[in-house]
Amino acid sequence: MEGTYIRVGSSNRLANTEIITELERQKRNISFDSELLFDQPIDQLDLEAFKSQYQEKADEAWHDTVLRKLDLIKEYQG
Repeated sequence: MEGTYIRVGSSNRLANTEIITELERQKRNISFDSELLFDQPIDQLDLEAFKSQYQEKADEAWHDTVLRKLDLIKEYQG
């Protein structure tokens, strides 16, 4: 038997790539929605709908530090 297997009920099943990736995230205590994406520059994100919703719900003016405050963007290695 080659590969990575997981226990499902009373049987062992071959784990696919998505399951293996999720298990690796769990091991590092990182949730899916907080994992960093390195291939998406911030200037290519369409944030207009988010900005509008944020201003309405938070009753606060939008500024660029909001994304950092909410941990939606992070500086990584400078």
